[in-house]
Amino acid sequence: MSSDSAQSKQKIKDTTKIYNRDNGRRRLFQEYDSLNHNEDMCFGVDYWDPEAPNPDIFHWQINFFPPKGTGYEGGFFKIEVKFSEEYPLVAPKMKFVTKIYHCNIDSNGHICLNTINNQWKKSYTMEDVLNHIIILLYKQNPDSPINHSAAKLYKESKTKFMEKVRQYIKEYANVDYYDNLVKQGIPPLEKCNCYF
Repeated sequence: MSSDSAQSKQKIKDTTKIYNRDNGRRRLFQEYDSLNHNEDMCFGVDYWDPEAPNPDIFHWQINFFPPKGTGYEGGFFKIEVKFSEEYPLVAPKMKFVTKIYHCNIDSNGHICLNTINNQWKKSYTMEDVLNHIIILLYKQNPDSPINHSAAKLYKESKTKFMEKVRQYIKEYANVDYYDNLVKQGIPPLEKCNCYF
């Protein structure tokens, strides 16, 4: 292959990468704006470091109060989201920053959810993903756990499992933490009363 042909192919590859990155960035801005103006969502979305001189659209924080009926209501949770420059062709990396006791979320916050793991589709939006996380809170999957001890307890005694969930909320996800954020001047997030 001639060097001109190789250079031409490399130039096309570089141009395609820039095009995908710019489209991903544009889509992230649209989704960010849409989520922040959707009053039906139970989530507040912000940049990971909103005080940075140039906030990074590829790094978000999601703050939320789980809906009633999930078993996690009364807690305030934070999720970290990292997008690659290939988004939406590549799924975002997500993890709970707030400790949570769940069959499908491990002690490091990694989420076992097909939507963001092995069944990602570029047509998915972050609203779709967040809705799947809420559904996961409503319906644990102890038959496909990432947290095996939680799944074992869930199968043995849902009452003891829920006691452990409440203990984690009290210790790691209590609303006092949220109230302190508001006192520091971070804008309040409406407590969610939505149902799915």
